[in-house]
Amino acid sequence: MREIGNPLGTEEAPALREAEREAQAQDDPGAQEDASQALGRASSHPVEPLPAEDGGDRAALEFDVVLRLISSLARTDPGREAVLRLVPATDEASVRALLEDTSEAWSFRIRQGRLPLAGVEDVSGPLATIESGAFAADDFRPILSVARATASVRRALEKAESPLLDARRQRLPDLDSLVTAAQRIFASDGTIRDDASAELSTIRTRLRRRRTEVARSLEKILDQRRDSLGDSTVVLRNDRYCLPVLASARARVPGMVHDRSGSGQTVFVEPMEVIEANNDLALLAGEERREVERILTEFGHSVLAAAPELLGAVDELSELDLLEARVEFGELSAGRVPELSDDGTWILRAARHPLLDPRLSSLRRRVLGETREEREAVPLDFSLEAGQRMLVVSGPNAGGKTVVLKTAGLLSLMAQSGVPIPAEAGTRIPVFRALRTEIGDAQAILSDRSTFSSSMETLAAILEESSPGVLALIDEIGGATDPEEGSAIAVAFLEEYLARGGRAIVTTHLSAVKNFAASRSDTVCAAMEFDEATGRPNYRLHPGLAGRSRALSVAKERGLPPAVLDRALAILGEAWQRRDAQESEAERALDRLRRAETELAEERSRVGLQAAKLAAERDEVSRARAKLREEGLAGFDKA
Repeated sequence: MREIGNPLGTEEAPALREAEREAQAQDDPGAQEDASQALGRASSHPVEPLPAEDGGDRAALEFDVVLRLISSLARTDPGREAVLRLVPATDEASVRALLEDTSEAWSFRIRQGRLPLAGVEDVSGPLATIESGAFAADDFRPILSVARATASVRRALEKAESPLLDARRQRLPDLDSLVTAAQRIFASDGTIRDDASAELSTIRTRLRRRRTEVARSLEKILDQRRDSLGDSTVVLRNDRYCLPVLASARARVPGMVHDRSGSGQTVFVEPMEVIEANNDLALLAGEERREVERILTEFGHSVLAAAPELLGAVDELSELDLLEARVEFGELSAGRVPELSDDGTWILRAARHPLLDPRLSSLRRRVLGETREEREAVPLDFSLEAGQRMLVVSGPNAGGKTVVLKTAGLLSLMAQSGVPIPAEAGTRIPVFRALRTEIGDAQAILSDRSTFSSSMETLAAILEESSPGVLALIDEIGGATDPEEGSAIAVAFLEEYLARGGRAIVTTHLSAVKNFAASRSDTVCAAMEFDEATGRPNYRLHPGLAGRSRALSVAKERGLPPAVLDRALAILGEAWQRRDAQESEAERALDRLRRAETELAEERSRVGLQAAKLAAERDEVSRARAKLREEGLAGFDKA
C-alpha cells in the first residue's frame, strides 16, 4: 500500500497556535461527497454497423468531423470516446431503435433536464491498482464517482415515461451498498473519517491530545528562548516537531538536530523537552496508518467484488452521455429526428450541411478552429419517389453540386447513427445497407495514379457491390478524360448500376449523361440555379431541369477576352446554341414562376395581416357595444 498521508501535519507547519487550531478542526467528520454522472447504451436493439470498408466513404463525407463536433458536447471522457466510435447502423430495425432512443431522450430532457453526468471516468485502471494492493485512498475517488453517478442516474430515470429509457435504468447496476459503505469511511474531501471505525476514532483522539501537549511545550520554549530562534514557527522534520534555531545559538537549545537550512544559518532542533512526546506521536501515527490500511483493504475487497458491475456501469453511463450529446447537437442545429421511409421515398426539406450551417459556426470555431467568414447556407430540397432511384445534378462550376451530394450522403449517415439532422419537417430518409463514394482525386494523388485511373477503379468496386439498399455518390462521373469516351463510359456504368438495383446521386457536366437521365422514368434531373443578373450561382437545386455548365459565363467573368468567347461559340455551333437558348428560356420561366410564387406568398401575408386587423377592429366594436349595454342597464336599474 502506498503512503496514505502524513498524520502529523504538512511539510512546514504554520505557527504553533495555527497547528493546534488545525488539529482541533479535524474533529469535524465532514460532509459527504456529492453525486456524480452517468452514461448509457445507444440502443437496446442490437446494431449491425456499416461494413468496415465504409470508413473511407464516411471520411469522404466528413462524417468523422461531425463526430468530433458531437463528441465535444459529451460531458465525460468515456462519453466522448463513445461518440467517436459511433458507426451507422444498416438494418431498418436498428436505425429505428436508435432514432426512437434519441426521441425519448430529447423528450425526457425537455421535461426533466439533463441527467447527472459529471465526473464519470474509466475505472479499469483504479480497479487494477486496488487489485495489486499498492493503493491509496485517492484511488477510490473515480470508483466512488461512478457508483454515486449510477445511483443518481437510476433515481433520475425513474421519472422517465419511455420504455427505452426505463430499460437503460434497469441495466444500471445497484451500487447503493457500495455508496453507503463509502459514506461511512470517506469525508467529502476524500480523506478517511475519524469515525470510520471505533479504533480509528480512539487513535485520532489520542493523537490530537498529544499534539496539544507538544504544542504547549514548544510554545513555552518559544517564549523563553526567542533570541536564539531563527523564526518563531514550528516546523516538521523527519516527522518530528522541531524549532528553527540560529546556528550560532545552537548550544543554548539542547536537543536533537534533524536538518540544516540551505544557507547554513539555521538548524532545526527537536528540543529535549518534547522528544518523548514526539516518540508517542510517531507510535500513534503508526497505529493510525495501520488502522487506515485495514479499513481501506477491507473496503477494497468490496470494490473488487463489485468490479463487473462498476465496469458495466461505466459502459452504460458512457452510452447515456453519447445519447445526450446527440440530443444537444440536435438542439444546437435546430435539427430533428428524421422520419424513416419504408418504401424507399427520399425527401429532404431545407436540409443544411453541418459544416456550413451558420447555427453551428460557434461550435465549429471552438472544436475545429474554423476561421472562415460566416455565410448564409442555402438549404437543400429534393425528392425521390419510391420508384426513382437516381438523382443527376448538373449546373455551373462552383455552383454547389458537390455540396448537394455530400449533404445528402452525410445526413443519411447521421440519421442511421441516431443523430438528429438539420432539416425541416417532411424530411424522410431510407435506410441504406452500404454507402459508396467517388468524390475528388486525393486517392489518385496518394497512389501515384491518374485521376481517371483511380476513378475507374472506384467505379468498378462500386459496380461490383451494387444491389438494392446500396447508395452510390459519384462526383463528376466520366470526367478527367475525353468527354466523348467519358460520356459513353458514364452512361454504360449507370445503366448497369441501376439494372442491379442500386440507388445513386450523380453530378455531371456531360450532356450525354443529362440526356440519359432525362430519358428514364426512374431518374430525376436537377439543376443548380444560376443568377443571370449577377453571373453567379445561387446554390438552389431545381428538380426537372438539366443545368448548363455555364463555362462561357464563368470564363467571361474571369476575364477571358470577348474574341475568344465569340470563337468558342462559333466552334460549339448552332445546334448547341439552340439547345442553350432553350435551356435558358426554361430557366427564365422557372425564375418567373418563382417570383410569382414569392409575390403570391407576400400577397397572402398582406391579406392575412389585413384580416387580423379587421378581426381586431370587430372585437373592439363588440367590446364597446357590450360596455354601452352594461352602462345602459345600470342606469335603468338606478331609475
